[in-house]
Amino acid sequence: MPCPQNIFLDTCIFDGQAYNFNSAAFLSFSDAAQGKELKLLLPDPTEREIRKHITRNARAALTALREAKRKAPFVSKWNRWPKEQSEWTSEYEIRDLATAELDLFFSQSQFRLVKLGYEDVRLPEIMDWYQGVRPPFGQEKGKQKEFPDALSSPH
Repeated sequence: MPCPQNIFLDTCIFDGQAYNFNSAAFLSFSDAAQGKELKLLLPDPTEREIRKHITRNARAALTALREAKRKAPFVSKWNRWPKEQSEWTSEYEIRDLATAELDLFFSQSQFRLVKLGYEDVRLPEIMDWYQGVRPPFGQEKGKQKEFPDALSSPH
C-alpha cells in the first residue's frame, strides 16, 4: 500500500491530545512521518480554530487556578504556586507558551507544512453544498459553525 503524501490534522486531533505535543499520539505521528517527505496541510480556517482553542484553554487554565485557590487558599503559600499577576498578562503568557509549542510542532523537519489560503476557494460551490445540505453542512447535527470546515474541505 502506498504511503500518503499529504496529511491533514483537524482541530479535534489537537483538542483530543490537549495540545500536548509530547503525547503518545503526537510522538507516534512524528515517528511515523520521519523520512517520508509528507506534507502537512494546514487550511487557514483550521489554523485559526486551533489558535482560538488554545486561547480558550489558556483562559480555562487560569480559571482552574483561581478556583483551586478559592477552594484551598493554603495552596497560594506553596513556594511553587504562580506569583500574583494580572489576569490579562497571565492569559497571554499561557497562550503564548502553548502557541510556541504549536509553532515548534509545525516547524519540525519530519514533514513540510503547507498553509492553505483562500485563493482556490470557489464560494459558489460551497454555497451549493450549503443549499444542498451536503457535507460538511449535512453531516453533523448541532454543529454551529460549518463554514470554516467547508473552506477547509479538501475538494
